[in-house]
Amino acid sequence: MNTLWLNKRMGIVLLLSFASGLPYTLSNSTLQAWYKDAGIGIVAIGMLSLASGPYIYKFLWAPLFDRYLPPCLTRRRGWIVISQLGVVACLICMAFLRPDQTPLLLACFALLLAFLSASQDVVIDAHRTDLLTTKERGLGAAFYSLGYRLGFWIASGPALIIAGFYGWQAAYLSMAAFMLIGVWSTYRAPESEYTPTPPSTLKQAVVEPWRELMSRHRAIGLLLLILLYKLGDSFAFSLVNPFLLDLGFNVQEVGLFNSSFNLVAIIIGTFIGGWILTRIRLFPALLIFGLLQALSNLAFMLLAVVGKNYAVMAGALAFEYLCFGMGNSAIIALMMTLCHPRFSATQFALFSAIAALSRVYAGPIAGVMVSSIGWVWFYGFTFLIAFPGILVLLAIQGSLREQIAKREALDKDAEDDDNAETLITPHPSPLPLEGRGG
Repeated sequence: MNTLWLNKRMGIVLLLSFASGLPYTLSNSTLQAWYKDAGIGIVAIGMLSLASGPYIYKFLWAPLFDRYLPPCLTRRRGWIVISQLGVVACLICMAFLRPDQTPLLLACFALLLAFLSASQDVVIDAHRTDLLTTKERGLGAAFYSLGYRLGFWIASGPALIIAGFYGWQAAYLSMAAFMLIGVWSTYRAPESEYTPTPPSTLKQAVVEPWRELMSRHRAIGLLLLILLYKLGDSFAFSLVNPFLLDLGFNVQEVGLFNSSFNLVAIIIGTFIGGWILTRIRLFPALLIFGLLQALSNLAFMLLAVVGKNYAVMAGALAFEYLCFGMGNSAIIALMMTLCHPRFSATQFALFSAIAALSRVYAGPIAGVMVSSIGWVWFYGFTFLIAFPGILVLLAIQGSLREQIAKREALDKDAEDDDNAETLITPHPSPLPLEGRGG
């Protein structure tokens, strides 16, 4: 157990995830604060949210990272460091612009920053997927969550403090300096056990990940599971701040309680989930955490019934975010397990895009529901809507167990045999892996 927690791979996952989380808010909420501070109108500030588009559509160019080898380092690490250096350069350029003088140019750089950051995420996700072994994936998901949220926090908290004392130029230059942690981590990162041959053409890089995925038994069920597994939580979290304000809590209380529990409880829950995944197999963990996610939504329903009550609010938020973190560790571990190492950039980006759909579209639906049925019945609905994912999990359990077992066998092969050569899937892939890296 100590070996898993303290090994070099977990440290690299943590630092690379920090580099993933840092740029996101710098092209989003932190940038919005800069525009607001410069006196820009709310309509223009609202339009800045469009700069986040690359994070949703990153799967469209992910095949490029599977197809082409970078000019430096290795297949994954080379593209990571190129995108990281691009992020650093972009942040430096943004630091020397001003929203009151060149608002459109700064917004264009924000879009470029989001594109480079999303590209970094694609390859970091692929590297983590290829790097971690069966026993490490759950814990790796916990370190990923911790690193990402620390990066997010640095860029949304200390960055604003620096801006308040020393100006926005200093804030963005300091964030560029923080990104160098990611560059250093990429150079220090170990290599994956697998060295698959890249797709020979761009067409193959685009088409074959889908073909390989859809050749698997119950492939549609797998995609539905990824889509539905966090659906209940997506609805529950979509309007949590308005919900708490409606109950009579003030803005300061909501900010203090919700932000604190969001950061701490999710990280604790993710680490608990990761630790459990080192002790039990992935399928039962998915089932247990899925049920806990459903039950945790009833805590919000109880809070809606009770009304303004600090103890109930604290308990509901802690339980909800704790279970959210546990479920997160399991679903991220599942997505890593299901990726074919030859196409891990494309397939993980696809899986994460599917998982994000419920987060994107739950909000508008939730708003209509709350206005029609109220908070109590809405959170009762979030409890029920968590069960389709559990039912899909049970319906495809035979196929899912088989795929998990065969990936675990491959991982064991890679650990025990330097000559491991193929990734086994329920329907044998026509795309063999060629050897193993050192």
